[in-house]
Amino acid sequence: SWRPEQLQALIQREGDKLDRIHLCAAWNRLARMQQSVRGNIPSISGVTTSEFPTLFTLTLEPHNLTKEVARVLSVLTGKLLRVFDARDSAMVLHALARLQHDGIGREDDDLLLSLFRRAEATADDLTPQGVSSVLWALARLKVQVPEDLFLALEDRAVETAPEFPAQAVANVLWALATLGREVDEELLETLCARAVEVSDDLKPQEVASLFWALGKTGRGVTPGVLQGLLGRALAVSRDFSPQGVANVL
Repeated sequence: SWRPEQLQALIQREGDKLDRIHLCAAWNRLARMQQSVRGNIPSISGVTTSEFPTLFTLTLEPHNLTKEVARVLSVLTGKLLRVFDARDSAMVLHALARLQHDGIGREDDDLLLSLFRRAEATADDLTPQGVSSVLWALARLKVQVPEDLFLALEDRAVETAPEFPAQAVANVLWALATLGREVDEELLETLCARAVEVSDDLKPQEVASLFWALGKTGRGVTPGVLQGLLGRALAVSRDFSPQGVANVL
C-alpha cells in the first residue's frame, strides 16, 4: 500500500505539471474514495503525469494517507487557485465538504477562505448545479462564511433558479435553512415556483427536504405551491423513510 512519503515524492516530481482540471478531478476522486471498498494498492514508483489521475481510481487503504493526500492537494490548489473558474471552486468546495464530514481537512482554514473568495469572484458564472453545489457545501462545512459570498450566491440563485433541476431546488432550500439564512422573498418565491414546475422529478428525500426547509424558514407559501408539493408527497409517500415522514408532517 502507499505510504505518505511515497505520495509526497510523487507530488514533488510531477506536481508542477498538474493543471486545475487534474486537481479538481483528484479532489472529487478522493472524496469518493472515502466510501469505496478498501483494497491493495500497487507501487507508484515510476508514475508519470499522464498516469496521475489513475492513482485516484484506486482505493487508499489507511485513513491517515487520505488525510495526507488532502494536505498535498491543498498546497497545490492554493498555487493554482487564481486561475480557478466557477466550476472548479464549486467542485473543490463540494469535495472538501464531503471529506470534512469524515474529519479530513478541517485544519486547512486558509484554503477554505481562499476558495470562498474565489467562489465569490466567479459567482456570476455559476451554473444552476454550481450554485446548488456551493450552497450545499457551505451548509455541510459548518464554518463562518463571508456575507459577501452569501449575497453573491443568492443573487446568482435568483438568476438561475428557473433552470434548476429538482435536486438543485431541494439542495438550495435545504442549505439555506440549515445555515439559518433569512431567505430573500424574491428568491423564496422563485424557488417555490420552480419546485412546483419540477415536482414530478422530486425524489422522496428531496420532497422531505423541501418540506423541512420551508418549515424551517418560518415563511408561508401560496396555496398553489403547497398543493403542488403535497401532490408529489402523496405520489411518493410509500417510499418515505421514517425521517422523511416526520419532515413532511
